[in-house]
Order: sequence, then C-alpha cells, then structure tokens
Amino acid sequence: MMNGFLLLLIILVVIQFISYLWAYYNQSDKLTDLVYGGTFAILSLVFLWMSTFQIQHIIMTLLVMVWGIRLSAYLFMRINSMKRDIRFDEMRPSWSSFGKFWLLQSGSILIIFLPVWLVLTKELGSEIEWTFYLAALLSVVGFIIELIADNQKSAFKKNASNKGRPMIYGLYAWVRYPNYLGEILFWLGIYFATLHYISGWEHLAIISPLWISFLLIKVSGIPLLEENQMKSYSDLPEFKNYLSKTPKLFPLVY
Repeated sequence: MMNGFLLLLIILVVIQFISYLWAYYNQSDKLTDLVYGGTFAILSLVFLWMSTFQIQHIIMTLLVMVWGIRLSAYLFMRINSMKRDIRFDEMRPSWSSFGKFWLLQSGSILIIFLPVWLVLTKELGSEIEWTFYLAALLSVVGFIIELIADNQKSAFKKNASNKGRPMIYGLYAWVRYPNYLGEILFWLGIYFATLHYISGWEHLAIISPLWISFLLIKVSGIPLLEENQMKSYSDLPEFKNYLSKTPKLFPLVY
C-alpha cells in the first residue's frame, strides 16, 4: 500500500509542478483548471491499470474520469473565452504566491482522491453490495446537477441580452450555487461507495467530501463568487429579492 501511495504522490507532484512552472513562466491561467480535473482522470486510469479490474474498480474509475474530463473541458473553454481568471491577478506575478495556490490545489487533489485510491488498490471480492450501486447513483445525480448547472450558466452568459443581469434561472432558481451542490454530492457518493471496503484508519477518507465542501463553501467557491456578485448586482431589485428567497446550496437548509 505504501508503494502505491508513493506512486500517487510522484504522479501528482510531477503533473502539478510542471504545470505550475508553465503557468508561472507564461503568466497564464489556461492550465490551472484543466490540470485540476485532468489529474483526477490520470490518477484513476493509472490505478485502474494496476488494479484487479473488478466491476467496482471500473465503475469508480469511469465516474471519476468522466467527472474530471468534463470539468476540465468546461473550465478550459471558459478560460479561453475569459482570457484570464481574475482570482489570480494579484498572486500570478509572484512565484511564491502563485506557488501556494498550486500547492493548495495539489494537496486538495490528494485529499479528495483518497477514497478512490483506497478502493482501486484493494481486492474487493466478487460480491457487490447494493450500497455501492446506491452510492454510485448519488455520484451520477451530483454529476448531472453540476453538468446542467454549468450548461445553463454558460448559455445564459452567451446571450448578449443578459449582460449585466444575474443568473437566477433554471437550477439557479432553486439554489444559488447548484454546480457546487452537484460537486459535493458527487464526492459524497464516491466516499459512500467505499464504506463497505474500508476499515480502521481508512475511514479517514471521509475527509474527501468534507474537504471539497469546505473549499467550495468557505475558500475558493462561494465566498469569491458572492464578492463578485455583490459588486455587480447589489443595486438590482431582482437580485436583492433573489438573495432573500434563495438558499445558497441546499434547499430549505442552507
């Protein structure tokens, strides 16, 4: 198991470090999100190749690969359209500040990928628990929510008549950040899929959905978007009404 973890670290560090050097040298944001989702896909494929190719291994790998490739493609097209990510404007010129972000991204991938790695490095047995399929279904639901939300927002922004207006339609009429809800549900499903196959210290894998939730709710997700939204739409009556009536992430809860 330690050899497998060392390989995981080596692949992760090599991909992220080379990408960081390219991004800093070119002062570009084009690789940042592309490499994030892509690293999950690469790691999943590598450890599937090293696994015993049981159905659980294949299902989990397909889930993570499809999620990672779809997210990378969507964000890559978005950054090509935007040209730059304003979140990095202050840190991009500094190798140390920019490097801290890439270090955070690398650590986050390691933490979030933990339950996937645990399953892919185990001999699981021939019998598949119904809870595994139920958890996989939760991940699929989360993926679909994230996919629909991203597509709805992209289509909204492409419509010139919507310039200067907030996105408060479709899934965004139910919660303000449905794409983040979908991502959290996806990784909750991945974690729940591991429960029958892990024991002891391995239950620390719960840090995976907790960490992605923390990042999206408190660090790089909602706080940054809220700040930008308040700058752009705080004077609009429809946005004030939207804020007062629409939960951030979970209907009727938060």
